[in-house]
Amino acid sequence: MTPTDTSTTTTITTPRHRRQRAVAGLAVAACAAALLAACGDEAEAAVCEPYLGVTEQFNSEPDPTTLGTLLEQVDDEAPEDLAESLSVMTGAARQVLDSGGEDFAAFETPEFAEAQGEVDPWMFENCDFDATAEATATEYEFDGLPDEMDAGTAAILLTNEGEEAHELAIMRKKEGVTQSWDEILALPQEEGEALVDQVGGAFAPRKDTKGLAVVELTEGDYVVACFVPTGTSMAADGAVTEGTGMPHFMGGMVHEFTVSA
Repeated sequence: MTPTDTSTTTTITTPRHRRQRAVAGLAVAACAAALLAACGDEAEAAVCEPYLGVTEQFNSEPDPTTLGTLLEQVDDEAPEDLAESLSVMTGAARQVLDSGGEDFAAFETPEFAEAQGEVDPWMFENCDFDATAEATATEYEFDGLPDEMDAGTAAILLTNEGEEAHELAIMRKKEGVTQSWDEILALPQEEGEALVDQVGGAFAPRKDTKGLAVVELTEGDYVVACFVPTGTSMAADGAVTEGTGMPHFMGGMVHEFTVSA
């Protein structure tokens, strides 16, 4: 969707992208956590349910009590080799919670990116999903995304192989929408958003970082797009360069796919 004001609607520090980063950083689960309770080795994979439950909370307006309980469960169920990284991520989530959802800076640190780079691939490999896909992002295209997927709980692991920050934003056309994705993406932001459902996403802030999108797919027409402005990057020390160019999807970072029952 074409932003009406790129200085306020598509920069890396806007609420929209901070929410995207929050969701991506904790695996973006739009599905019910119960679907993921029995996965991988039972002793280690017990962390799947609360971890993905946390991300489900961040996919909407978190309930502080529920989120706090889930974060405690993540800490309690953390496999030994992931405990330190998960502690970094749950600590960041608590900082966001303490700010009332106003300050997402804790998700923008090098420490969080490093922890996410260890935890997300582990979840991708050890949690139980109906379908999985691995995608790479470069300037300015996605590679590895399928053209068709089955309905169910899907996990997509995004790896940034470019020099800029990239996201994987997944949207589904609302029922009855007949416009093409090209037509929808060309609309002003508010008009375009009225025609789609935001399904989930992932964020990878710099080269070699990873993000995991876990989404519940139902039958329909979908698109994956990157709305990060051209020129946006994050250095290893966490310093952010805010891009001022057109959103990446306008340069070709768009992929359409269909989901069948």
